[in-house]
Amino acid sequence: MDTALVVIWQVLIVLILIGVGIASRKMGLISEKGADDMSSFALKVVTPCVVINAFQTEFNPKMLTNFLIAAALAVLTHIIAIAAAKLCFFKSEGGNSIRRFASIYSNCGFMGIPLIEGAIGPEGVLYASAYLVVFQAILWSHGVATVKGSFKSIKPYKIFINAGTIGIMIGLPLYFMSIKLPFVLGESVRHIANLNTPLAMIVTGVYMANSNILNAFKNLKNYLALALRHFVVPAIMMVFLLIFKFDNDVSLSILILSGCPVAAACTLFASQFGSRDDLECSSQILTLSNVLSVISIPVTILVYGFLQNTFA
Repeated sequence: MDTALVVIWQVLIVLILIGVGIASRKMGLISEKGADDMSSFALKVVTPCVVINAFQTEFNPKMLTNFLIAAALAVLTHIIAIAAAKLCFFKSEGGNSIRRFASIYSNCGFMGIPLIEGAIGPEGVLYASAYLVVFQAILWSHGVATVKGSFKSIKPYKIFINAGTIGIMIGLPLYFMSIKLPFVLGESVRHIANLNTPLAMIVTGVYMANSNILNAFKNLKNYLALALRHFVVPAIMMVFLLIFKFDNDVSLSILILSGCPVAAACTLFASQFGSRDDLECSSQILTLSNVLSVISIPVTILVYGFLQNTFA
């Protein structure tokens, strides 16, 4: 119950930050170009700092084992999501490529990490980093191809060298050797990492400001994508986690990340690689998904806790 309550508060905080972004766009304080620049900064500078900061802790063999388990579970989560999305949106027309993308990719970095940090703590962020590495690799290969409709022109190096993996390549050796960054550098990294939640959510709000929420509610296909993102994939992972009984912090981290709202990259990729219709569709789904997450994530955690206690 305590974890679910913490998640509820974290989701509400995130929604307030998104509201600030929407208001800032409506008032003309932030342009879409400004939001693009802020998003690029959050992805390329803030995200690596979040990962590096998470690794600034004493080396623990158990945590390393759990880190690898979390990475394997992240791969499984994405395989399940890709299969389900392909089954439900097998035709790439009428915004289906964006709905398929939305079904698969969660906001595991911008929203997932602050949720886990609030609900579990720094150790949870470490496991979230493992998930993020897998997410980034699949996002920049399969994700781009999903929106483009083809795997042509996908740059292989982006699968291995991206915002998530850069943070890992710097942070993991430091963690193995239990090396703490010098105070000034470490504090600088921590301060930049702290920008993750407010910056990312305000940018999300700016993108959502132009969405027609009424049209979003009218399109039934959007609900199918949201059902996969918020309920079906987390439910499948929940059953798997209950059966195999992994470390509780690892299981909670994976469950929260698998049920996070649609990735903010949905709108960014639609803008860069899709059509105008794709961009409108992505904004609608993103709006609905963030609203729905207020209910879906806490409910998922509550159900998981209840089933854990029931079958313990």
